Amino acid sequence: MDYDPLSYWNARKNPNKSDQAPGWLLRYAAAHTAGQPRILELGPGVGRTFDIYSAGQEVTTLDLSRQYAETLAARARERGVTLHQHFLDDPAARFPFEDGAFELGVCLQVLMHVPPQFIEHSMGELARVCRRTVIVAGVNEAWNAKAVHCFNHDYLRICGAIGARADRAFVQKDSICFVLGQNDGPGRDI
Repeated sequence: MDYDPLSYWNARKNPNKSDQAPGWLLRYAAAHTAGQPRILELGPGVGRTFDIYSAGQEVTTLDLSRQYAETLAARARERGVTLHQHFLDDPAARFPFEDGAFELGVCLQVLMHVPPQFIEHSMGELARVCRRTVIVAGVNEAWNAKAVHCFNHDYLRICGAIGARADRAFVQKDSICFVLGQNDGPGRDI
């Protein structure tokens, strides 16, 4: 089966086993988002990560799927978060934001769903519009054989290829976690 991300995510019902991301992932992301007034979240889906945001924060989202827009808006209202939703009609499209528009981006369990032909573009756009982006991406060798919508990528190599850096990388529960940063100075050891 061919995987077209736009068609797949606009048609897939109940994309997750749970309506909330795992606790360890939420704690990791929350440590970075606390006190940040404006955040970009790439691929928010149904808003399973919205518990990391606090009342008064402004969250801009960018997604391929429009089918969960109302669910996401309801979660934002519950949290007291100001929400601005944006959508792409092409996974190769330029993100509709100015360079450095956001101090912080969040991309949690999303990049693993980006096909190889689009991964450098997606990460490059995150680096372009966000000074730094908290990334958690699943890695699982079994996907190579059976998962049409999951991909293993060499994220740290891609950071170098797009002229960005990866800070504080580590693996937790079959996911790589790191902060994607603009290459504007010395990075931290990883």
